[in-house]
Amino acid sequence: MNLTLKTIQGIKWVSKYCSNAKYVLKVDDDVLVNSYSLLSHLDNLKLKTTNNILCYVHLNAPIERDLNSKFYVSSNEKKEQFFPKYCDGPAYMFQGNLAIKLYEASLHTKYFKFEDVYFGLLAAKLNLNFIDLRARYANEKQINGLLESKRIIATFFIYSFKKPELFRNLWFKLVDIHGDSEDLLFNLFSVLFLIYFKLKNLYDNFNE
Repeated sequence: MNLTLKTIQGIKWVSKYCSNAKYVLKVDDDVLVNSYSLLSHLDNLKLKTTNNILCYVHLNAPIERDLNSKFYVSSNEKKEQFFPKYCDGPAYMFQGNLAIKLYEASLHTKYFKFEDVYFGLLAAKLNLNFIDLRARYANEKQINGLLESKRIIATFFIYSFKKPELFRNLWFKLVDIHGDSEDLLFNLFSVLFLIYFKLKNLYDNFNE
């Protein structure tokens, strides 16, 4: 019931102490972040506006009315049949300049217990743009398939880990995979530089 308060306080902290951050990532503690691929993607991302949220976008998600569900919402809390557009809770990002705007909007937005939905309400109030990254999300059950197909490299977030050792083992695999890629690039550039200098020497000798 306090997740929304925790998230808003985090956004408030960012707006006060990290106001120059280019991006802000909110992530749960059972989510593995493929920081290698994520940072590379953000470095190459050319956004024309500064009002963007990047996440797994939920559209027209039905509101749970089952009293036995932990996601139950009474009609007094929400009369609508569907939630507004919102980000999947385990991990979402927004441009750093939005932190203060999101926090200020929260001061005038009715509290709601599900922080991901509440964040969507703030985004709607500020008319923010959602960039859907759902293809970059995966859950624990998909790990073997991701490793076999090498799609693990393009995955930013893997969530719902039940066993810490699996979390750690996958992280070390990611480090190895990216390390091998970096070694390959280093070797490739080394060969290119050698070719360049060989050609330069031939050219210089020819001109002499």
